[in-house]
Amino acid sequence: VAASPVRAARLREPTGLGGLQVGAGPDGVTRLTWRMYGGEERCFSAYRVLADSGGGTLGTLTIVSDQSVASIETDALRAGTTYRLRVEAVRTRTLGSFVLGETDTVTFTVP
Repeated sequence: VAASPVRAARLREPTGLGGLQVGAGPDGVTRLTWRMYGGEERCFSAYRVLADSGGGTLGTLTIVSDQSVASIETDALRAGTTYRLRVEAVRTRTLGSFVLGETDTVTFTVP
């Protein structure tokens, strides 16, 4: 590393994964749908589904490691609660992870 001529690096802005579609399903299930990450498969590690109901930082709701999946159904969201939700395509390495693509943040109240 010390001999490398590279002294700085900058990540590109995350690409859009389109608008996040969120809707209520039967039996208290919430369905989230997004556009699949279109970049190099070898750069992709997982989708990180983020949620928050308290106005704070979005936290991880679940991880989806299959690049061909662009939707999930979850019963982890409480009825009558308003959430902010977002999906990120991430690359995870031993030193951390970085965002390759993301959806818009959507507000949704679970019926």
